[in-house]
Amino acid sequence: MESHSGATEGCGQRPSGDPGGPRTVDRWVCELRDRIPDGRECSYWQHELPIEDWLNAIGGPVSGRLRRCAQIAVEAAHGLAQAKPSFGGAARALLILPIPHMAGAQISIIFDEQHYRCLTSQHLHRRLWSPLPPARSLCREWALSLPCGFAERGFADQARSHGDDGAVGCDGEVWLIGEV
Repeated sequence: MESHSGATEGCGQRPSGDPGGPRTVDRWVCELRDRIPDGRECSYWQHELPIEDWLNAIGGPVSGRLRRCAQIAVEAAHGLAQAKPSFGGAARALLILPIPHMAGAQISIIFDEQHYRCLTSQHLHRRLWSPLPPARSLCREWALSLPCGFAERGFADQARSHGDDGAVGCDGEVWLIGEV
């Protein structure tokens, strides 16, 4: 199975208005649904979320805005899980949420199980994801509601240096939320 380039799509295609309103998220998901390939010719599809736009559109303290953006992203991933194509293969809908810098958040449909395994044991591009302790829960810490059938899995996101010592520094966390 050939790997999809994974180029992130532009953020300008989402509806305007309250980024978290149920009708807005539903319309946005409907617009994205037509862009999702059927999975026969690629291993994944992804779309970068307009987190910075959402943060600017939502009022209130920063911590509340981050939580609200994360909940909107979970709802968008759930909408895509319900809209993903079924071609006879197993496909997973995921929210990939970097913390504390949420600007790189994306929703993905993973069509190939091998690609999912590579994603969850990521050692690419001088990055290393180490599983966080199972007792950690972003959803519990941020009071996020998970839709039925969704789970979460957290990783420490570390950058490896270019030097011979292979030193590793922790840059934050990455959370996979969805059909993990």
